Amino acid sequence: AVLAGEVEVGYGTWVPCAKLRGEGKPVRILASMAQSLAQNLLVRKDKVKEPSDLKGKKWAVDGIGALSHTLARLIVRGLGLKDEDIEWVESGPPPQRIGALLDGSVDAALVRVEEACVLARE
Repeated sequence: AVLAGEVEVGYGTWVPCAKLRGEGKPVRILASMAQSLAQNLLVRKDKVKEPSDLKGKKWAVDGIGALSHTLARLIVRGLGLKDEDIEWVESGPPPQRIGALLDGSVDAALVRVEEACVLARE
């Protein structure tokens, strides 16, 4: 409704805003109750030592267009890389993405904070 000019502002979660922003639409979040993103970027230490090392690497996502992909694309852009610099791999939900990281079939993935904490302890 906002993009169609039917209303001037909207209320809702940040997910549609992130998706639309990833598509290049002119939307902004003016206020949020969220204090931080509850995701951690995990990378293979042997392949990614600094952000620029992500170029050409395989990044696991739920699916193309899924939340994990949308967030990853925003991170990639924030790091000064382009979407096409990354090889996006549809691996499924977090347990499968973690498995892909551990078996070496991907180099990066976003996972929930609690999952990253468990991995850090192991």
